[in-house]
Amino acid sequence: QLAPNVRGAVIVTTPQDVAVMDATKAAKFIEKLELPVLGVIENMSGMACPHCGGTIDLFGTGGGKKAAGDLGVPFLGAIPLDPEMVKASDEGRPYILRHADSPTWRAVDGVMENLIEQIER
Repeated sequence: QLAPNVRGAVIVTTPQDVAVMDATKAAKFIEKLELPVLGVIENMSGMACPHCGGTIDLFGTGGGKKAAGDLGVPFLGAIPLDPEMVKASDEGRPYILRHADSPTWRAVDGVMENLIEQIER
């Protein structure tokens, strides 16, 4: 309400049911402000196992996609957890400088491409 140039909003949720419920409430509030919801991002969507490379679904999976479907907005993508992102943030270093080939960075890049596509529409 205080930002005059806002043209839309992106909902970020985690996969858990309670987080999806909160995200849905936020989207309904945004719609009351007559702003479009540009899409939904699922954050903390699994984590690569440091031992076997498989995916560990710490918080479940699919909540963001379900929220997007329920809201009738695009699902922009899912971003997995990466302890290296936390480390880079704590060190004040951009994550991409050291991890441009990581699954997490590829997911972030994909989400950003999808968001740009929505904005251009």
